Amino acid sequence: YTSREYYGSVSIMINKERDGDNPFGDGQSGKKIIKILEERL
Repeated sequence: YTSREYYGSVSIMINKERDGDNPFGDGQSGKKIIKILEERL
């Protein structure tokens, strides 16, 4: 399970949230995940 695969699956989740699978989602939780990943790199 490479970091690239993980990053890809996370970005898919973020895009789904932004695309309105969650009508109340504004992508904020996705941005937090990206921030955490970037801090680890």
